[in-house]
Amino acid sequence: MSNAILIIGESGTGKSSSIRTLNPSETYIVNVLNKSLPFRGWASKYKCQPGGNLGRTDNIEKITNLMLGISQNRLDIKNIVIDDFHFTMANEYMRRAKEGNYSKFIDIGCNTFSIIDYALSLREDITVIFLCHSEINKKGFSTIKTLGEMTKKYVDVEAKVTVILHTLVLDEDDPAQRYKFITNRTTEYLAKSPDGMFDSLYIPNDLSYVLNQIEKYAYDEEQLEKEIDSVESKNEKSFDSPPEVIEEITI
Repeated sequence: MSNAILIIGESGTGKSSSIRTLNPSETYIVNVLNKSLPFRGWASKYKCQPGGNLGRTDNIEKITNLMLGISQNRLDIKNIVIDDFHFTMANEYMRRAKEGNYSKFIDIGCNTFSIIDYALSLREDITVIFLCHSEINKKGFSTIKTLGEMTKKYVDVEAKVTVILHTLVLDEDDPAQRYKFITNRTTEYLAKSPDGMFDSLYIPNDLSYVLNQIEKYAYDEEQLEKEIDSVESKNEKSFDSPPEVIEEITI
C-alpha cells in the first residue's frame, strides 16, 4: 500500500516551493495549472517528455492512469506530487458551470474519491503528495478547500491520510526561517501527524525532510539505531576480556 500526505495552504505560502528539496530522479510532478514552478532551476530538473518527470493535466482520469503507470513501470519514481489538487475540482466545475443540475458536483465528488483511492493503492514505496488550497470552515479552522457538499461530507479527504501539514509564513527576513509547515493541530489549523514523527510543531517547508521523517517513523529507525548501538557496545565489552581457548578435535 502506498502513502499519501496533504500539504495545505493559501497561494504564496510555500507549498510548491517545498518541492525544491526532493530528488528529481525520484520525483514526478503533475502540474495541474501548467505554471512555472517557484524554485531556481526547476526547468532543467523537471522535463515534460517521454520518460520524463513532469506531466501537465487537470483531468482526474488521466492523473489516475498516470499514477498507475508510474506504479507499474517507473520503478525509479518514489514521489508523485499533485500541484495543485484543488484545481482538479475547480477547473472541472468552471468548464461545466452552465449545467443546470447537480451532476457536476456528483462527478467532482466521485473523481475526488477515485484519485485518493488510487493514491493509496500504488506500489508500497511510493508517496503521493497532494498540494492543496485552504479555506476556513464553519468552526473557524483552516482546512482543505474542496467543492460541493458531497465531497466535504462523504469523501472526507483529510480522514483518509495520516499526515496533513499546513503552511505558515512568519515575519522573518531569512526565507529559510520564514516558510514553515505546521505538524499538528492548533487553535487555527487542522494539521495532524503521529506523535513523535516530528520534533517540533513548526518545521521548515522541506518535503525531503518530511518524507525522511515519515520513513524513519514507519520503520522505527531511531529504535533500530539504539538496538544496533547496544549490540555494538556489548561486542566491544566482550573483546576486552581474553577469548576462550577452543580446542580443535579431529576424529
